[in-house]
Amino acid sequence: MARRYKKSYDYDALALFYTMILFFALSLIFKYYIYILIIGGLILLYIIVRLIINSDIFGKFKKVVIYHNGNSLEEEISKLQELPKNDANDYKINCLKKGIYGENKLLYVLEHSDIPMYVLHDLTLKYDEFKAQIDFIVITKRNIFVIEAKDLKGNLDIESDGTFTRKLGRYKKGIKNPLTQNKEHEIVLNKILKQEKLRIKYKTLVVLTNDNAYINYKKGSRESYKNVIRNDQLYNYIKKIEKKSNICRNENKIKLICDKLLKYNT
Repeated sequence: MARRYKKSYDYDALALFYTMILFFALSLIFKYYIYILIIGGLILLYIIVRLIINSDIFGKFKKVVIYHNGNSLEEEISKLQELPKNDANDYKINCLKKGIYGENKLLYVLEHSDIPMYVLHDLTLKYDEFKAQIDFIVITKRNIFVIEAKDLKGNLDIESDGTFTRKLGRYKKGIKNPLTQNKEHEIVLNKILKQEKLRIKYKTLVVLTNDNAYINYKKGSRESYKNVIRNDQLYNYIKKIEKKSNICRNENKIKLICDKLLKYNT
């Protein structure tokens, strides 16, 4: 019986303790309710303003701007054509022409999307001894994408360990992980962003521009390499990322970022 009384006593003490806390909280609310209403109203107003800003209801920037369109591949072709004609040079010229064709297809997708953006195409960024040739930097109101275009002939197998294999019929060949090249770009880009005091984040993408290419994500690889996509998936990919972001830049801010990056374009 003593144990039952002790247990009942514990419950009564706990109930009294919670009652006292509740009474104290209510007394504070009644005493300072005006201040609480003001603070609550300010918080609600802030949330409403942020929702309006993020939804970009009054945004005037609603177009695609090709802000920079380089021609480094055309220049390389011109230089090769001035050299003595041979199989090696012809092969390089053919590869460069395919690269131009692939990049133009990707540019077409961006240019004809309904996503407001600034596009920087064909950049050669240099910072000190570091240098990077970047196919595309796309800056939207909400995100920045660094895109590497790949015009691979054949299908692409991606293993979970990062092995990339190009398949053309019965022919198979391992190729360099294209994301490695993006990592090299990031080194230069990060140094420039730090120098220009631009605290921005970006996403890297590898886009296969060959319409006949198929990406086969092997077991366990899709999540790790979801930023390797086909050209026809690019629009939906950007659209999906845009919906998840709360950032909202105006056109002047986007243009400022572009101008700062172009200072390092050689």
